[in-house]
Amino acid sequence: MGLKTFTKSILCGTLLAVGVLNVNAQGKLYIIGPATEAGWNPGKSVSMLSDAGDANVFKATVYLKANEEFKFLTEPEFTKIEYRAKSADDVEVTPGVAKDITAVQGDAEDYKFHVTESGNYDISCDLGTNVMLINKSAYQDTNVNYAALWLIGNACDAGWDLGKAPIMPQDPSKPYVYSGVYNLNAGELKFTISPNAGFDDSAYYFSNPNDPGKMEFGTAGDHKWNITEAGPYRITANVADMTISFVKDSSAGISSVETGKDAPAEYFTLSGVKVTNPTAGVYVKRQGGKSVKVVLK
Repeated sequence: MGLKTFTKSILCGTLLAVGVLNVNAQGKLYIIGPATEAGWNPGKSVSMLSDAGDANVFKATVYLKANEEFKFLTEPEFTKIEYRAKSADDVEVTPGVAKDITAVQGDAEDYKFHVTESGNYDISCDLGTNVMLINKSAYQDTNVNYAALWLIGNACDAGWDLGKAPIMPQDPSKPYVYSGVYNLNAGELKFTISPNAGFDDSAYYFSNPNDPGKMEFGTAGDHKWNITEAGPYRITANVADMTISFVKDSSAGISSVETGKDAPAEYFTLSGVKVTNPTAGVYVKRQGGKSVKVVLK
């Protein structure tokens, strides 16, 4: 083997190793393209949520427009690693048929996917096996444009810090419903569709000034919900009928003391989603009527 060939082999191997490291270290995945509500605006790209049982798997239920392009970002910008189709022959997606995705950085081989029928789709991407699976969602009554909402306002511990805003995920069986349990302070809040867009570029769900049990959506108007009593609340937002509820949840308080160790233990994400088989991570463990934050390794 000549020096030039040897050097090229070493360089390619090094680049491959760095690429694999960067891809596996992302922990995020976003859908972008005119097939989605975001268009080509990376700040409004649709955030996919990692599966509680497998950190390599990301899921979302969102509306895709027929014959319009989409691909996946690992950061809300175009300079990082992206997941795209492997070739021009692989861009058309057939529901229920697994599709290979490939990690690419740069403008070369920018093959984007498309579906042939508009509708809500359940999308799953496994970055461990580099496979995407898309199925038509059972729910098709209204368009589902976002896979999660984020709480912002001084009623949250993160305040107006978009980078720390608590996430409110979709209900897997009702993708138009977003819910979770949150410890709120006395103060005000609303919901953003993306923590990446910035305040001026995002759109919001905010309170109807005439009925706080109703939501409004858009960029104009800024009527927030006012939390008058601090404590844990289960928040449920329904974007199909634009209703919302805040229910005080006394069972959700996190205690520093754990009791009732003989009782069955239940695990929840920090946003209040129950996890049947928790893996390594931070959870709320509820046992014997008490809850405590735990770190599983």
